[in-house]
Amino acid sequence: MKRSLHFFPVTLLFYITSGHAAAQSDTLAPTLLRPVEVTATRFSTNDLQATYGLSTLNKIQLQAGQQQLSPAEFLAMVPGVFFMNADNFSQDLRVSIRGVGARSAFGIRGVKIMVDELPETTPDGQGQIDNLDPGHLERLEVIRGPASGLYGNSSGGVLSFRTEEAPEQPFLQIGTRVGSFGFQQYQLKTGGRHKAWQYIANVTHVRTDGFREQSRMRNTLANLKIRRQINEGNSLTLLANFAGSPVAEDAGALTKIQADTLPTQARDVNKQYNAGESVYQGRLGLLSESRLSAHSRLKARIFHTIRDFDNNLAFNADGVVTFRRNFSGAGAGYLLDIKPGRVAWQLHAGFDLERQADLRKRYANLNGERGALSFEQLEIYQNAGLFVLNQLQLSSKWALTANTRLDLIGVKANDHFLENGDDSGSFQRQNVSPVLGIRYSPSASANLYANFSTAFDMPALSELSANPDGGGGLNKGLLPQRTVGGEAGFKGIFRNRFRYEAAFFYAQTQNELVPYELPNSPGRTFYRNSGRTERKGMEMSVVWLPGAGFQFSANYTLAAYRYVNYTSGANTFDGKRIPGLPEQTGAFELRYTHRKGPFAFFNARYVGLLYADDANNTGIPAFWLLNVRGGWPFQVGNVLIEPSVGLNNLADTAYFGNVRINAAGARYYEPAAGFGWYAGMKLRF
Repeated sequence: MKRSLHFFPVTLLFYITSGHAAAQSDTLAPTLLRPVEVTATRFSTNDLQATYGLSTLNKIQLQAGQQQLSPAEFLAMVPGVFFMNADNFSQDLRVSIRGVGARSAFGIRGVKIMVDELPETTPDGQGQIDNLDPGHLERLEVIRGPASGLYGNSSGGVLSFRTEEAPEQPFLQIGTRVGSFGFQQYQLKTGGRHKAWQYIANVTHVRTDGFREQSRMRNTLANLKIRRQINEGNSLTLLANFAGSPVAEDAGALTKIQADTLPTQARDVNKQYNAGESVYQGRLGLLSESRLSAHSRLKARIFHTIRDFDNNLAFNADGVVTFRRNFSGAGAGYLLDIKPGRVAWQLHAGFDLERQADLRKRYANLNGERGALSFEQLEIYQNAGLFVLNQLQLSSKWALTANTRLDLIGVKANDHFLENGDDSGSFQRQNVSPVLGIRYSPSASANLYANFSTAFDMPALSELSANPDGGGGLNKGLLPQRTVGGEAGFKGIFRNRFRYEAAFFYAQTQNELVPYELPNSPGRTFYRNSGRTERKGMEMSVVWLPGAGFQFSANYTLAAYRYVNYTSGANTFDGKRIPGLPEQTGAFELRYTHRKGPFAFFNARYVGLLYADDANNTGIPAFWLLNVRGGWPFQVGNVLIEPSVGLNNLADTAYFGNVRINAAGARYYEPAAGFGWYAGMKLRF
């Protein structure tokens, strides 16, 4: 890639002609550093006392001045988290935590995604966040390590999102943003409270033409949250979500020569076969919380999700994939908080029931048109999880976490395409996931912790149905990967102005799932198990408030992700780095917020060298990305007006936004966008 590396002059000038007093944006109220209440651990506790590597991002970091196009805009500020594919909305954002999840050909695997206590990750372990509106988020909590003892399958880490709550005063907000590469966004949001009722709703429409050819995206998102406070101890919350994306094109991966010559081009066959997807998804959920006594509560949930998916792949045979998904679940938990003697004991015992049914079909791709049916089967994945979680405060300085979870899993395929025989089949799995953690607090604002934890990761239905022999049914040769790990670390706050954290981790995985392509099916991903892999490293992060409206945040991760024992055919990869993962990542952000409203952010992200193949023959160079954004909220009468502007990739750095691991024909490279801008206006009544 021969894009020049240079800095664009950056001047942010805001001129306000109104004589009214400036008002603070609802997202930018200044505060000192304090512990944050979290719930991703399935208890209500503060993040400093959790015996996990646990990070949080608040509403300011998630929303203020952001383009609000993708969670990639803020995930770099979490240590141990790596992401790719922010520009390809057909393949979706890929996220890994401490190296878990890098195998994903599309979407997120190996990492549990929760939104308002409802799972976005299906029971088979496939996660997508194409229905997640960053402009509707209030907080993100990240558990950076194995967490199957909390959430079961596909919990090598946890992303737990919380959406906005209704404010005390009713409001109506409208906003729009425009920017480079045909970016347009329109938002409408409203909310309020009346007696025992509270509500918040928003609708967002986004469209972009993309940096490359064949990379358009159109998406409409809608969210509704209604809560009824029945009495002091009982409440019901209704959650509704809709996502409609009729267009999400796939430009495909290029060879190195193609990427260097013209990074904006699409792969020729991706244009020929009109590669891309369309998705429509709707979800309804109901949460209930009841106080049974002064020391006990009962929480329950029920939800149903429908997803219609249509995907054109860049080849002829089986080149059109569709499925209709019904994903249902229910669960309940009993929470107890008592103090027997000198010990404070918190208990959470309960169950999770989930069922996923995908009616999957494949057709020939006739230059972008659907041809003859070649595959049809109903794939069912069911999971029943039973968990007992304990937190014990043994004294003012010592605390213990002890969790265990049992998961019973059933997978079944009913073959409906019988022209080549009946490939129906089923199998069952079960897994016990223990967690043990300990914390020592030498003071109220400093903590040392260590834990032992486990995770297991079943192959997703799309992985099981991708048989390299071309048949139907399930690839029963794929085994679940199982991880055993531990970490130790320290975290705390010094004088309410300096927050620090360091974590050292080690994990070993058996039967690592590894993606690859076949020469006769380029662009289609298959999977195989390796023998054993190892992940170890350290994560550090700091937040500093020097005063005068400034805040500095930084994180750094140094890790080694290696194959310990892996042979495929005549090739042995022992000691090689796991592809798709850098061993060094880092980010820093400097933020300024004036007490009368203006704010500005400057941030930088570093991604170290990674490899595109198991043999480590193809290295993807390291890079830095620099971004800036800012805004100036001010009041005119009863209207809060907030103009904002942002500049992405200030240095116009040439880098690859996605790498297709073990791709056929050495087509590993998906060039990312160069310098871009966006500007917006928000009105709040």
